[in-house]
Parts: sequence; C-alpha cells; structure tokens
Amino acid sequence: MEVTALNSKRIFSLFWGIVALLISFGILRILTKVSDNDFAGKGTAIYAIVAILYMIITIGLAKYYSKKFAYFLILLLFLSVLSPLLLIFTLNNY
Repeated sequence: MEVTALNSKRIFSLFWGIVALLISFGILRILTKVSDNDFAGKGTAIYAIVAILYMIITIGLAKYYSKKFAYFLILLLFLSVLSPLLLIFTLNNY
C-alpha cells in the first residue's frame, strides 16, 4: 500500500512541476505581448488567472499538506526569470 502512495506522490509532483513549466511559458507570452492574440483577445487575463490560482493552490498545499510544495513556487520563479533570458540569448545568437 505504501508503494502506491509513494508512486502517486511522485506522479503528482511531476505533474505539478510540468504545470509550473507551462505557466512560465504563459508568463513569457504575456511579457512578449503575444498573449493578446490568444483565446480571442483574453489570453493575458487567462494566463494571469491560471498563474494566480497555481500560486494560491501551491501555498495551500505547502501549508496544509507538505512544506515541500513551497519549492514549486521557487521553481516557478526560476523558470519565469530563466525563460525570457533564454529567449533573448537565442534570438541574439541564432
């Protein structure tokens, strides 16, 4: 029984990390003003709401379930800073 619980925790952590990665790309789309064309002109609002919900849910999970979920906020911050820098580097060098 413990093996199943351990596997489900790992799968959920992997899923939550992938969601953080996708949100960082949404933030990148907001920064580059591409999100104005997404979802019939409502892309910026949708991406911002999804990012805010992710942060609220992650804080709740860290508070009530496990403090380790707070690392996903650090991951989101890191990815949100790193992705624009990688875009600038790529556009300038290739």
